[in-house]
Amino acid sequence: MDKNLLSLINLFRNKVLPTMPVGAKILMEKYDIPEGKDLGNKLKKIEENWVNNNFQLSENQINKIINS
Repeated sequence: MDKNLLSLINLFRNKVLPTMPVGAKILMEKYDIPEGKDLGNKLKKIEENWVNNNFQLSENQINKIINS
């Protein structure tokens, strides 16, 4: 195999995948959002902001999304 390909394989093999900082359970418990369409919409907005923000999101940013 090509050395470049092997180095790329090793790079991705050792890469830690980002995980979203909040999930449905946290939104339901911490923010008292019931299961349903509103919860799904909030999660989608949080995920979009998280991805667009290089997989980082502050508590303040989450609060702004929840309260919008």
